[in-house]
Amino acid sequence: MNDPITDKRLHLFRAESNSEFLNSFDLERAQHIDWALVAIFYTALHYVDSFLSVNGHVEIKGGHLKRNDLVHEKLNAIAELYMQLYWSGRSARYDVNYMPSLQYVKTCKNTILPQIKDYILRHLD
Repeated sequence: MNDPITDKRLHLFRAESNSEFLNSFDLERAQHIDWALVAIFYTALHYVDSFLSVNGHVEIKGGHLKRNDLVHEKLNAIAELYMQLYWSGRSARYDVNYMPSLQYVKTCKNTILPQIKDYILRHLD
């Protein structure tokens, strides 16, 4: 079994690494800004997983669906924000007709993701 504290640190490290990758995008010039949403979502996912790992859910069997349920159960205050990023990231990956506006991607990056990050960091053990 994994150590919750080690998992928390690894997820926080991965979240920061993803954030650095995301910040390397020049959103004003990027041709594929939809993929920025994927980076935004996975950054949020690792913040969420850092919280879940120290709250009895080191391994999440059932993938995204199980994690989504846990977010609603354990992190209800940010569930709507997280789910917005989840569906946006999923649409960016699988919906060939999905093309978000630059303003929407900036909102996700500069408003929604920081709200999730701040909430998680305030509530980590």
